[in-house]
Amino acid sequence: AFYSFILKVTDLTAVPSTNANNFIAGFSDTSGTQATGLQRAGGRLVIKQSGVGYVLGIGKGSATAEYAYDTNAYSVGAVVYVVVSYERAGGQTNVNLWVNPAAASFGAVSPPAPVASITNGVPTGDMNPGGIDSFVISCQTATMPSCIIDEVRVATNWGIVTGGSPTFPIAITSDPASRTVKAGDRVSFVVANSGPAPAYQWRF
Repeated sequence: AFYSFILKVTDLTAVPSTNANNFIAGFSDTSGTQATGLQRAGGRLVIKQSGVGYVLGIGKGSATAEYAYDTNAYSVGAVVYVVVSYERAGGQTNVNLWVNPAAASFGAVSPPAPVASITNGVPTGDMNPGGIDSFVISCQTATMPSCIIDEVRVATNWGIVTGGSPTFPIAITSDPASRTVKAGDRVSFVVANSGPAPAYQWRF
């Protein structure tokens, strides 16, 4: 599973510079109320201060100090595009983080190389074996930054979560407009699509 959003961090006052669990968002195995806040989350987006800015990282789960961080630091007020993936396969957990991936990869079949990842992690502290029930944005963590999050997308593949059509990889995005012409005159129709260029056949 994947999630993505546009992120603008506006204040780092509460955020430490250590690899503490400075949790922003992730997947949860609970869809109802948790009285003491989120207990488990997979594909956990985390943040820590770095100089006058910050770095983003990925956490396998919530009950472990297993994190991997992007090597690039970002300034307060900068707008970044974040994509996270979570996978549990063969008794292992794999998580990946992309920050500002190349626009040419948006809607593609396969993702580019991540900026941070954890592979073959032990699935302890992330989610129950039942898997994902919800996507969550944290608002209960004391070390959470002040930020603005927009354009949230959740999907099962890279193509859709980065703006591709749900009928990925090929979909008609703009139908041809109706035309009224005199008998014998020429007429043109234009159609737009997402994904690889398909073959067309017009029918009367």
